[in-house]
Amino acid sequence: MIAELPTSLGYLAPAIQALRAQGDFWSDDCDPSVLQEALMNRIDGQTPQRAQATLDHDRETIQQWLAEVQDENSPGHYVVEYLAIPNLANLLFKAARGEDPNAPDDDAVGETAEATVADDGADAGEEHVPPIVMDTPKGWTRIPAEEELFMRNGSQILTVSKANQHLFELLPALWRQAGQDEDDELEMTIADVSFGPSRGFRGVNNLGYCYILRVIGGFVQISIEKNETKVDIRNVEAVFDTIRVVEG
Repeated sequence: MIAELPTSLGYLAPAIQALRAQGDFWSDDCDPSVLQEALMNRIDGQTPQRAQATLDHDRETIQQWLAEVQDENSPGHYVVEYLAIPNLANLLFKAARGEDPNAPDDDAVGETAEATVADDGADAGEEHVPPIVMDTPKGWTRIPAEEELFMRNGSQILTVSKANQHLFELLPALWRQAGQDEDDELEMTIADVSFGPSRGFRGVNNLGYCYILRVIGGFVQISIEKNETKVDIRNVEAVFDTIRVVEG
């Protein structure tokens, strides 16, 4: 039985049904046209700023719904990732007007939209945005970096870096080899993990947590150092379904 959407997300029901009917909605052949039309109707008549806020709120709502229904195969995960597209409101407005969505737009809105123009402002001293997108866990603070995501929570450090297919296959094997000696404190506990569209392996030992995940757009490697304070790992893992690799 398919869980019923919250009332505020009822407009997405036809889109989710259309995505489910396609089978593998994560494939490159997925057709998001029904979803796109639903979102365009949702923000029709709104200002760009209000429209982006509406889409951001709907994304948070559907994330909460997915956490409650605990359906890893729900097309709702695809909708969450689609709603995370930088500057989505303006892109939808352009599509509705029949314009090229890739054309420059001086009225870009939303925090994620700023990332897409980081390269344009590099000469002006603006920080470079890493080619990885992930929501910030509650209580954590981002640390500016060029090629990786760095976050801090007190003395705890979280690092997210790009990986590849080779590392995705190699690291779990290396983790299993670690600590085979009885006195080796690096012995790791390995587990398969799944966070919506982000799936792979987690390794845990006395030093911290390690992950190698296949995510939207590629692969990432994550490390969380264990220090004197306990890591609220559930809080951190709660945002792993938002990870995606972007071109950069």
